[in-house]
Amino acid sequence: MSIYSRLLNVPILWNLSQAVFGCDSQKKKLYRSVFSRTGRLLDFGCADGNTFLAFTDFDYYGVDINKQLIDYAAKKYHAFNNAHFVNADILSHPFEDDFFDYALFSCTGHHLPDTALFPVMEALSAVLQPGGRLHFFDTIRRPGKDSGLLKFLISIDQGKFMRDEETYMKIIHRFSRRLKVVTYKTLSITGTLMPQPDYFYAEFEKV
Repeated sequence: MSIYSRLLNVPILWNLSQAVFGCDSQKKKLYRSVFSRTGRLLDFGCADGNTFLAFTDFDYYGVDINKQLIDYAAKKYHAFNNAHFVNADILSHPFEDDFFDYALFSCTGHHLPDTALFPVMEALSAVLQPGGRLHFFDTIRRPGKDSGLLKFLISIDQGKFMRDEETYMKIIHRFSRRLKVVTYKTLSITGTLMPQPDYFYAEFEKV
């Protein structure tokens, strides 16, 4: 693990990086904008729970394999009875099938090769109830559009599997036989101090 990766495992430094480089507040607004109703939500790859404050009216479950970040989240949000943080690998099936109304898979896809991404999507589809929705966001490369500074920021990101829009458009229909694609599009965050990559967004319904 690089020194940079070790530093980002420290919750305070993780939060700082998200505030300065990740435009955390804008991302939380973006994620929340695709939900029209509340319910039981699974936030996959929740890190230190920084997204929870956008979903305080949900029955929220955050899951991550990083115990240090999960312990920090559980302590930080202990006063919220609707906030649950679980240190687990989603592939170990830590939740019952058909348990959640929604799943949020945000900005974690570029950390996973296809050999891991597809099993994760299958595991997430299993824990959704029939008719449940999975909201998928991931940062993408935009050849010919990304600035030099943005390319540099992408190069130092911990995720080494940054895809482009065309790649996601090809693979989303193969994520899981239990997931039907409802919609997909590319989204942008503007007006930020640091340049931000565009986002690929897809909404799925469990069938």
